[in-house]
This record gives sequence, structure tokens and C-alpha cells, in this order.
Amino acid sequence: KIAVGRQDDLLPRLCELHTQADAMRSASYLIARIMHANGDYEDAANYAEHAVKSRPELGRYRVLLATIYLDQGRVDDAEEIIEKLPLMMQKRFRKA
Repeated sequence: KIAVGRQDDLLPRLCELHTQADAMRSASYLIARIMHANGDYEDAANYAEHAVKSRPELGRYRVLLATIYLDQGRVDDAEEIIEKLPLMMQKRFRKA
């Protein structure tokens, strides 16, 4: 978890990075993590969805999105994402 004071400094900068093409994927993922940690699941899901669309091959992006969906009570959507993960990642995710 990121300290609250640090989040206040970091989030505006990440939002700036989000608009830059090269940093967009990483910024979307990091913003989603921060918003998720803060309990802002709707916005977190939007940023995580963007990250997954931009880099669908990155499992950690999908795991974050599935976790956010679970926290929103969107179990079917989370299951759909989990089923698309490589088998090794599915096992790790289901242990958590």
C-alpha cells in the first residue's frame, strides 16, 4: 500500500503521464492500483480496463482488473478474465 501523503503527490503526476503515449499503459495500471487501494472501484476499473486493452498480454494487468471486479461484486466478469489467464497465473490468483 502507498502512504496517503505520497498518493496525493503521485496521483496528479500519474494522471499527467496518462496522456503521454509512451507512459500511458504503465500510468493506467498504476492509477488503477492507487484508486483500487483507495476504494474507488469504478474509476479503478476504468483505468485497469484501459491498461488491459493496451497490453492484453500482461497478466498482472488482467489480475488487477479481475480483483477490482471481484471487489465490485462482478464475479462473472472476474471469472471471464481469470479463465483467459495462463494456467500458472490462474493457480496463483485462486490461492489469494
